[in-house]
Amino acid sequence: MGFPTRRPRRELLDELREVVLSDGPHLSVYLDLVGPTVPARERFLASVDRDVVPSTVVEQVADLVEVAQKSDDALFACLASSAGPLVATTFPDPPTHDVVDVAGVPRIGPFLESEQSLLHHVVAVLDRSGMTLIASPRHGEVVRETLIGHNPDGAAELIARVAHLTDTSLVLIVGSPSTLDAIHPLVVRDGRLFCPVLRIDIDDERQSDAELAEEMVRHVADRSARRVVEALRLYRYFESHGAGADGVVASVQALRSGRASMLLVHDDPDDERHGWFGADPAHIGYDLADAALATPDIGGEHPHIESGRLVDVVLRSAIGQGVPVMVVPSVPDERLADGMGVIFHVDGFADDGLAELVER
Repeated sequence: MGFPTRRPRRELLDELREVVLSDGPHLSVYLDLVGPTVPARERFLASVDRDVVPSTVVEQVADLVEVAQKSDDALFACLASSAGPLVATTFPDPPTHDVVDVAGVPRIGPFLESEQSLLHHVVAVLDRSGMTLIASPRHGEVVRETLIGHNPDGAAELIARVAHLTDTSLVLIVGSPSTLDAIHPLVVRDGRLFCPVLRIDIDDERQSDAELAEEMVRHVADRSARRVVEALRLYRYFESHGAGADGVVASVQALRSGRASMLLVHDDPDDERHGWFGADPAHIGYDLADAALATPDIGGEHPHIESGRLVDVVLRSAIGQGVPVMVVPSVPDERLADGMGVIFHVDGFADDGLAELVER
């Protein structure tokens, strides 16, 4: 069976790192692929500043938009450097509005937030004739395999084996209550699985395909939201033990000193606070004076520093240093001051768990 395996999110972050650390200006593109009547490619070409962005980059992105318009997704997202590197993909949920922006640092938050909402998941649909296994990767084609026959033990073993081999983040088992009573416990107890295994009970006479699809989407979205909530809880736990801090100053200082093991940030599109950055991802400041003081002398001169949206400057620093990032919703300042916070490295504590939380 040719089921796709889960693509590690770190591979995408490696691509993002190459883009954000390349020379600017940077082009950020977020286009609605389904709503407007004017094709996305035309809207992009009408909005991009060709006097700033190299024509080769404009043409390459326009070709990618053309291909994306043929997909079933609703959002085209692309971050491109004028130096050449770019990363582009599509997502199922449309943007609130188109964005075609050119700046010294790209608008990274919407890309990360869309990506972290996706889960590689496996769905097993059981009925009287047998079972259909569906593997849904974060990106790429959905793969289906249908098996004829009714064997609860065999079905449970196959579900667990496919979930294990594809390294999935979530398993959904769909069927009648009596069928799931027999199969669900067997899958849950399988020692190879370390991801949630959820059941969706259906009544063939009452539940339409549309309603079933909506419920599966809801389960995936709920799992994604739970990861964000878990990240916020972890932050509060570490912060209460002196191993975390929130606010602009503390977050910037932690990234600058290499103390950050995880960054949490809220990206408000209307937030136009500015920060400063240099070529090295650790060379950042929350204002010009701070950046100048924080940037070490090289040959008796300060390296070149630029300004950008504060949130994007902080995200660039985290991605450039390989620090896991979780984009979070707006929360009160008493829970996450200034919309950002960090968990510090702790001696004797491995950061693998924090990275895995973002990865999954």
